[in-house]
Amino acid sequence: MNKIELMGRLVADVEVKKGKTGTEYTNFTIAVPRKGNKEVTDFINCVAFGKICEALVKYTEKGNRIIVIGSLNLDKFTDKDGNFHTSVSILVDDFYFVDFKAKKEEN
Repeated sequence: MNKIELMGRLVADVEVKKGKTGTEYTNFTIAVPRKGNKEVTDFINCVAFGKICEALVKYTEKGNRIIVIGSLNLDKFTDKDGNFHTSVSILVDDFYFVDFKAKKEEN
């Protein structure tokens, strides 16, 4: 079973991107403090698609605390110089507001 739940703060505003097929998605990062050690923070990359992406863009902003629920995604790739890399991210299935604050009106 591949399921993960994390609570953290958005490190930047969430922005919509369009994939090659026209699918809307977003990449964002949450700062997650380690349990029992508030001096150590992990920065976790997350990816969301479709309606979850739209809701994140519309209702969140930098600094909001959210809970993300999804699956751990491990990508392996080789760069142009032939070096092997791995990248870990959360593929978000759902999210919840922890401390919701309405976005500021833009003038």
